[in-house]
Amino acid sequence: MNMLKNPPFSRSASPVPVSGPLPSHMQVDFDRMSWPLSMLSLTNFRRNSPISRAQSPALANMIQDSSYLETLGLKLSEAVTRALAQPTGPAPAGELLSGKKSIPSGRGHALGALIVSELKAAQDNQPLRRAIVRLLHKPLSVLLNNLSADLSPLLASSAILASPSLTLPNPNATQIHALAIATFASELLVSFDELGNDARLDGLKTTRDGLRSLITRVVNQLVLGLKNELIQLVESLEIPAPNVIKNLTVPKLGTMYHPSVVTLQTMAPIYARSLARYTCFADTQSILASFSITVIWKALVAFAHRPRPCQTPPPPTSAPPVSPPPSRFAIKLPPSRPPSPQPVQASTSADACAVYEVLVQFPRPSESRKDTNFAREAIEEALNGLKALVALLEAAPHEAELDFKLEHDISGLPFLIALPVILRTWGQCGNTSIANLLGLPEEEYRKVCLGGFGRAEENGPVVAERVLDALGKEMGVNPAVLRWIENEFVS
Repeated sequence: MNMLKNPPFSRSASPVPVSGPLPSHMQVDFDRMSWPLSMLSLTNFRRNSPISRAQSPALANMIQDSSYLETLGLKLSEAVTRALAQPTGPAPAGELLSGKKSIPSGRGHALGALIVSELKAAQDNQPLRRAIVRLLHKPLSVLLNNLSADLSPLLASSAILASPSLTLPNPNATQIHALAIATFASELLVSFDELGNDARLDGLKTTRDGLRSLITRVVNQLVLGLKNELIQLVESLEIPAPNVIKNLTVPKLGTMYHPSVVTLQTMAPIYARSLARYTCFADTQSILASFSITVIWKALVAFAHRPRPCQTPPPPTSAPPVSPPPSRFAIKLPPSRPPSPQPVQASTSADACAVYEVLVQFPRPSESRKDTNFAREAIEEALNGLKALVALLEAAPHEAELDFKLEHDISGLPFLIALPVILRTWGQCGNTSIANLLGLPEEEYRKVCLGGFGRAEENGPVVAERVLDALGKEMGVNPAVLRWIENEFVS
């Protein structure tokens, strides 16, 4: 209590203000003083914040771009998810595969339009544009991985190699799903092409290469099944069929073609339509050219090595003449109509001409694109070679016309294709094969020397020299043929 009454550290009380007027020397005339209003403002008592003083427009843009990129990343991820999501509604007939539907067309364009619009909007802000490209790495990588995972079981299935037929001219479910993935990738590539040179940035180049790889894998498998079917038909043309059937497509001609020719004529529209659908993408024209050149080359080899039919006279018979039947002496009534002409069996040149007309119907690389001119010219050169072989097979085997025919009609024909035809027709060598003249097995000769246009051109001089040496040792060989071979070897 004593401490509370008398605290030891208490301070003295403040003096009580004295009321009343101040002395005259302490009075201030406030009316005569002119104080500026800014000095009375409260802002003069507040210091500037160091953060607001250091902030610049570049930092403000950076903060704004950062929030924009976060939003854009979520937007792109959601767009990729929607692009690969299963479509709603009933599936078309024959399209459902393992309970799944194929990717509808147009989704690649939609995703590509979103990416292109964001990149074009930032074209004046290069740092932001590069940031968007880096941001695209993850969603596009997820997209490629998902597409590749969906495509792998399709390409491993044997149904991907199924060729069209009269009863099933359209692609099966496996082929439809594979084509849908290729179409999606092609649509995305077309959208990237709108960016011009900017689409070839490092970030987008990896994506473009991955999309092209998907398209190539699909088209290679689809074309492979069609090529296997066509090559099997074309290779069978080398062996003359003993029992040919009448071609129903040209009944007025009454010509009996090889059964494989009839099949090709019947299936040509279906094959051409399927091939056009498989190779409709921009980066598949080289596959189309390789397919056409391979089939044409197989046709050249088959017709060039088809043996000439042996015309043997019927054996004489010593049996006594048979007495005429009683119907010979019956009254013969005039027929009601003239007898129909008998069908004529097609020659090798007729079969080759029919195959040429079939192969001309197949699609070719576009003329409007400069990057496909080389592929188109290669196909046309191969077709010209087949046309030259038709002219050579139609030539009459007269020695007097030999030099003229060989000089003008086979200018575009490979030497190794013209050689067996000339030896059989004018060389008086019968059906002797080139492999026998070289001392090689037939299979090895065709594998080494007749693997394609390039190998035939490369091995032509070597084969000409060996054949010339072999024929020089035989008697009765046409000298004009020897001169022609020698000219080819020298050239």
